[in-house]
Amino acid sequence: MSEGKKSSKMAIGTFVVGLLIGLVVMYAAAPSLGLAASSSSSTMTVTATGAAASGLSGTITIGDLVALTGDLSAYGQRSKNAVDMAIADINTWLASSGSSVQFAVTHEDTATDPATCLQKLQTLAAQGIQVYVGPMTSAEVRNVLSYADTNQLVLISQSSTAQDLGNRTNSFLFRLVPTDDAQSKAVARTVYSYGVQDTIVIARHDTWGDGLSAAFEARYTSLGGNIIDTIQYTPVSSGTYDFSAQLTQMQSDYNTAVAKYGAGKVGVVAFSFDELSVIYQQLSSYPALTKTPWFGSDGTAESSTVATTSGMAASEVKSLSTIYAPTRGDKYAAFTSAYEAKYGGAPDAYAYSAYDAAWVAALSILAVGKNSGAAVQKVLISVANNYYGVAGWPDLNANGDRTIADYDIWEVQAVNATSYQWVNVGTWSASSDSVAYTMST
Repeated sequence: MSEGKKSSKMAIGTFVVGLLIGLVVMYAAAPSLGLAASSSSSTMTVTATGAAASGLSGTITIGDLVALTGDLSAYGQRSKNAVDMAIADINTWLASSGSSVQFAVTHEDTATDPATCLQKLQTLAAQGIQVYVGPMTSAEVRNVLSYADTNQLVLISQSSTAQDLGNRTNSFLFRLVPTDDAQSKAVARTVYSYGVQDTIVIARHDTWGDGLSAAFEARYTSLGGNIIDTIQYTPVSSGTYDFSAQLTQMQSDYNTAVAKYGAGKVGVVAFSFDELSVIYQQLSSYPALTKTPWFGSDGTAESSTVATTSGMAASEVKSLSTIYAPTRGDKYAAFTSAYEAKYGGAPDAYAYSAYDAAWVAALSILAVGKNSGAAVQKVLISVANNYYGVAGWPDLNANGDRTIADYDIWEVQAVNATSYQWVNVGTWSASSDSVAYTMST
């Protein structure tokens, strides 16, 4: 399906929202989102200038529950930047349409901490904010979901992937990324196809880490792999970690496994966030663990913290990490260029989803004609699934989660003697459950 006409500005084009109300399909104009209309026996056209007539006026504020500090802060700042870009583009489009309605965003730092996230959501809800981008982590989502559902507050997460949060009924949570049902398959195939048949797992002991490690282990063993040991650690809000106990056990496991299976067959999988950089920094005291490839996931892929603070160690063990692959179309390219020009660095996969989440929030509010979480919840899946964003089609399922997608594989590589960066080296295909590398690793 065509993306429509290209434009040098993000805020130009046509948005078609297939919002079914009885037999009525609503079409609304929006920037650079050329979509084919859904079919229906009757239609009506709704433009941005109709917002005031439908009960909307003035400035509507959405909330942004974003991890600017804590274990996911490397991703949080880029998500904040993307949301700011989305709000600016939304307002440019509205102004060009002659609408008196504008959008604003209030960012709250959740510190990657579930308790803090709930406090920040309660604060914003007391200000009357009904629709939110975030939270970013599944542990935060789990801690606030009951409050959000009870108070009819819409949450649109750009990065929560825990599989066990996928079975929801009439929930106010929507996630613009696939669940770890997909990612567990991507990681397992990546590890196994690399020739690693025996694996040591180290994982965060939280909603995300527990779920992803369990799903990975089930998939990996079904492929023929063997789990040597699973070592957990509890996330700490202070951000101060000492992994000496875990690494001591891992090195012992590794030496035993190498003696039994051979060095070429043993690897490590880490289900971590930015704290993986601390693990890598401590590897110098555990030299055996530097001789084997390490694998990761979306919690570390593209993490600037890992690349800048532990790049040499990360590159030595490869740190091959998966993260869902946005659709790389014209809108993806335009957003990437605009982001790099504004902020001087590249966005990560979740920045694309954050931009789209802000757009879906605004378009859903405009579609229902009122700033109401209860009303937005009823239409958001229809709005999202007729929106082509910078990450492609959201394609939400009945639970409100993005359906299975391909995953990119990233590796930390040296730029020069003192600088390291994440490089996209391959892709896992969801349709064929296969890994293809675009460059050597």
